[in-house]
Amino acid sequence: MAKEGNFGFIQGQDMTIRVNMRKNISGWALAFAIASAYKGTPLFTKTTASGITIIDGPDGPSSIAAVTINDTDTDTLDAGTTKDGKDYVWDIKRTDADQEAVLTWGTLTLKPKVVP
Repeated sequence: MAKEGNFGFIQGQDMTIRVNMRKNISGWALAFAIASAYKGTPLFTKTTASGITIIDGPDGPSSIAAVTINDTDTDTLDAGTTKDGKDYVWDIKRTDADQEAVLTWGTLTLKPKVVP
């Protein structure tokens, strides 16, 4: 069953999002995507081939999906002009053949940087 999770950070910073999948996901193919709205075109993606690392966690070996977001991934995204920032939607999907499923999703609030 997929779980919802929400987080936020400042535009243009390096960030690693660690998502506890609560089971061993070793060898799974995963994809992370951010979009302006549900069913929208992804603004950027990460995969286990590039940007997602599976690491050990409190629920056992290989239970965490660590998604690396580089500063340049968000540089061109709209972060709004107030401290409230701008909301985007995201998800992590298992992409293995015959096993495709959204594992987790939520809202990412991107906040503007003070100094450009």
